Amino acid sequence: MLEDAPDRCSRRGLALYDRRRPRRALRQWPTAALVLFCLIAGIPTTIALTPGRDVVAFGQVITVGARPVQPTPAGPARLVQVGNTALDLRPLTVWGPLRPQLTMGPVQRNAAAAAVFDADRGPAARDAAVTAITEGFVDWYLWAGAGLLAFTLV
Repeated sequence: MLEDAPDRCSRRGLALYDRRRPRRALRQWPTAALVLFCLIAGIPTTIALTPGRDVVAFGQVITVGARPVQPTPAGPARLVQVGNTALDLRPLTVWGPLRPQLTMGPVQRNAAAAAVFDADRGPAARDAAVTAITEGFVDWYLWAGAGLLAFTLV
């Protein structure tokens, strides 16, 4: 009789195997619910609690971070100017809940800002600005990931 039975059954037969399967399923749905809760509640909490990172690009202080979570699968990045003007950057569509936000203060007139319009120094200034903003976003996302991990573990 055991020769005809599947490899996963024991000497006691298939009944023991079938009784274990529902217990395993009961252990899986609470885990899935907990993971879903940690994502639904943890991502907005992490975005709210992780401060933006200040970087200098083109002689301007720019804060990089994430915009508040919206219940859509994709959306634009956001540019906030001087605290009262928020512009959605429609050409930059981001999939997922973490969408970038750049916050700029008042524009400063200085040599680094003037380098943007100089044909010789412009490309180097652009590359330095892209590097600074990219490093700021990576830094912010690492801190936000650590915050989400802390939220999940607590």
